[in-house]
Amino acid sequence: MNAIHEGVLNNVEYAKLPLFNLNYPTSIPGVDPNILNPENTWVNKEEYKLYSNKVAHMFKKNFARFEHEASDTVKSGAPVIE
Repeated sequence: MNAIHEGVLNNVEYAKLPLFNLNYPTSIPGVDPNILNPENTWVNKEEYKLYSNKVAHMFKKNFARFEHEASDTVKSGAPVIE
């Protein structure tokens, strides 16, 4: 939280979490970089992919109820399911 408030995250590199269309910092001073990518926190990488896809599909299904009211900008932030 301190890094956010102090503007530290304005000056770090980011990587993309493709499925969820999100960028995450690859380093934050004082934070183990292995925990910044959610996949790295799972022992079983295949299980991570399975659950990530499940959550993405759940998001898409739920969002469909509101999609007609959402702007293109909001819609562009939705998960990218292939």
